[in-house]
Amino acid sequence: MNAWFPGKHDFNPNIMLTEKKRSDWRVQEEPIYRLKQAGLQALSDKELMGILIGDQNLAEELFEHYGSLRKIRQAVLTGYGLLPGMCEKMTSQLRAAFYLGQRHLAETACPFKVNSSQSVANYLRTKYEHHPREIFGVLFLNNGLELIHESVLFTGGLTQVVVDVRIIFRQAVSHLASSLILFHNHPSGNLRPSEADRLITQKITEAGKLFDIQTLDHIIISHRGYYSFADEREI
Repeated sequence: MNAWFPGKHDFNPNIMLTEKKRSDWRVQEEPIYRLKQAGLQALSDKELMGILIGDQNLAEELFEHYGSLRKIRQAVLTGYGLLPGMCEKMTSQLRAAFYLGQRHLAETACPFKVNSSQSVANYLRTKYEHHPREIFGVLFLNNGLELIHESVLFTGGLTQVVVDVRIIFRQAVSHLASSLILFHNHPSGNLRPSEADRLITQKITEAGKLFDIQTLDHIIISHRGYYSFADEREI
């Protein structure tokens, strides 16, 4: 028998020690081991996703396919099919995790008292920037500029949504709102307002004068940022 290949009755402590060291090294590189030793902040996005779905190789493939965590999140929250290489359970776990994170961000970012267009836009983007269809909603505020009610009132197609002014003010009156902030999304990513956007803003602003309800702003959001009518002096 060759000396470099020990038989089942032979014992070579050097080989056993080498194997043990290699095994320990592999364990120390595992994301779960590093999570326990160094905490969440020590892990990359890929490693965190690998722990979540239980497959590190698949997590690597997802990042290679989509290119970034933001694009994976967008695919998960706007799509309804399975992600590449993932079963229904994995896809559902990932979708639930992203949506739970989205709810948490919206809760912590919620501007109970409005102080700037940026704070409102950041809040709205956590909830609606990846919505696959165009939606139109209203934030209803009291005299102290505190948020008292939020409602997505109209849902349209990919490029437009029909808005009924009467429904907006029926809710405004029922909630005793003193002012409004209008918002809608552009799934295309383009933040420039259309002529229809400007017309409906003007129509709602004028209608609000009859009820002594001021329209403070109209904010357009997308994954690229936001556009504020108030900041641009269009309202």
